[in-house]
Amino acid sequence: MCGIYGWFGKNSGPERLQSMGEAIRHRGPDGFGAHCGEDISLGICRLAIVDKSNGHQPFFNQDKTIATICNGEIYNHLVIRSELETLGHRFDTHSDAEILPHAWQEWGVDMLEKLNGMFSIAIRDGDTLTLARDRCGQKPLYLHTTESTLHFASEIRALLAAGIPAELSRAALPSYLVNRYVPEPLTLFKDITILPAGHFLSISPGTAPKIEAWWKPRTSPTLDISESEALGKLDSLTRDAVAISLQGEEKIATYLSAGVDSAILLESIRRTGFETTAFTAGFGTDSDEINHAARIAKENNTPHIQVTLHESDLTNLRQVVAQMELPVGDALILAFDKLASTAAEHGYRVAIGGDGIDESMMGYSFQSHLSKIDSLPSFALKPAACLLRHCPLPLLDKFFP
Repeated sequence: MCGIYGWFGKNSGPERLQSMGEAIRHRGPDGFGAHCGEDISLGICRLAIVDKSNGHQPFFNQDKTIATICNGEIYNHLVIRSELETLGHRFDTHSDAEILPHAWQEWGVDMLEKLNGMFSIAIRDGDTLTLARDRCGQKPLYLHTTESTLHFASEIRALLAAGIPAELSRAALPSYLVNRYVPEPLTLFKDITILPAGHFLSISPGTAPKIEAWWKPRTSPTLDISESEALGKLDSLTRDAVAISLQGEEKIATYLSAGVDSAILLESIRRTGFETTAFTAGFGTDSDEINHAARIAKENNTPHIQVTLHESDLTNLRQVVAQMELPVGDALILAFDKLASTAAEHGYRVAIGGDGIDESMMGYSFQSHLSKIDSLPSFALKPAACLLRHCPLPLLDKFFP
């Protein structure tokens, strides 16, 4: 990951931009880049993954009227680069981010639909600033707006380094207590919001910021294909998605649990011929996933490293929550942090994992129970729901692990 930051409004000088970058230097230890204009300033701290030697940002179009910075990775950049070259554009590096100012010049906001990747992007086009975030919001982008300025950054701490006060948003606190997270666009910081996933923001002199959706999930009619054809299509899409994400010049670790999602992920990686190392977190209990994950790694001829958490790791909770900035009420946050730390200790700056795939692949044991309940006659569904609602939690935990 990299970190991007900057503002729209009166130029506050390079010192403020430097302070914002230093606050999130951990996101990009491989160098800083900056572009300071009269009303728009852009900054980036870079983690070098694609074209490590030459991919320094910001990037510009040919006549320097467009400048872009990007946190993330554009997986299909080679396809877009080829299309742009046929239209007369020329490139100086092999970086995925270099296509962005050229693509913006050619297609404007329609460029976003062409991008396959995870990203947050800032674009200066003349006196207009545009910010955009990927479809599922994998890369964050935080905002603070006043009557005269708009600041943005990949982490809230960069906004605080720009002099924005750190105050609790009492309006967002109930959402966190109910949901264990704060829904977008709110944050737990007063007057600091997040650009929603799949949206872009544009602002020009004399106009207020305008936020619009550039992508929304599309619903498709029921496909008239057999179950085997549907499974084949799902398998093909999964393998293509995994293969396209294994680019760059850094080795990539794999986060491996005992779930269906992790097994599919690792098997898809190995089928590409890509060499990886699997990392699994565990707690040394009977329900530990390490042994099962080790068998999955062995079946895929993949080195496996065990990461065991202990009571002493609780001392890291304050630091982990501070790193998150937007806390999530999930007991596994310590495990994820130690998993990442261990991978870094073994020389991995990039890791691949999955979120939400176990639900799609019916990987949780409780889903088989729920599918059986769903198949009950209609007259039995309401009593079954009532029984579940009043069932003691220890019993639910036993039958729905």
